[in-house]
Amino acid sequence: RVAVVTGANRGIGLDVVSGLLSRLPSDFDVVLTGRRPDAVETALRCLRQRHYAEGEGTTCCEGKNAGRQSCEFGTFFYEAEGAGPRRNPAGRDRLRGFVLDLKSSTSVSELGAYLREEYGRVDILVNNGAAPSSAGPQEHLAVDHFGHLALFHEVEPLLQPGARIVHVGSQSGALRGFSPELRGMLLDDELTEEALDALLQGYLALAAEGRQGEAGWPR
Repeated sequence: RVAVVTGANRGIGLDVVSGLLSRLPSDFDVVLTGRRPDAVETALRCLRQRHYAEGEGTTCCEGKNAGRQSCEFGTFFYEAEGAGPRRNPAGRDRLRGFVLDLKSSTSVSELGAYLREEYGRVDILVNNGAAPSSAGPQEHLAVDHFGHLALFHEVEPLLQPGARIVHVGSQSGALRGFSPELRGMLLDDELTEEALDALLQGYLALAAEGRQGEAGWPR
């Protein structure tokens, strides 16, 4: 079995991977994904240090704390439940890394191909990846919505009975910032994927002109 976590090279995503390693049984591999190869490798080193005391892990994150934050930072599940088994029944390391750029359809397809060839299934998908807070509307939707939507379509045939998909959000996406009309449209049980995509494309066109607020979208 396999669990996949996007945006997992730092922050919440990194600790989700850590928690899955601690809590899932040995027949569950965990695939950590991130956009940059060096960041993925740093995260893998950090988790190997945290869980298996392998090597030296001092660069668990990026930004202002890079190179200073201990790999023991944020080890909620690890501290409560331990490292978890390192190897799967085949004797291979359960922790895997994969470079995934959610803005690239090629990259998304490559992850899908890897999962099909390596596992032939997906049991858990945690959609945690997101554009940086400094990004504009185009990049945010390219990653946060359209990228994860493409990934879902890629892995949908692999989802097993009882599979879990978890979406990680933030306050910036709270519906209280939308007009009542838009909230009603977005919460409509009959909303289709095509209708949602059309709404978001309309938002992008308005945002390009700075007019999204006039149509009830957050500014």
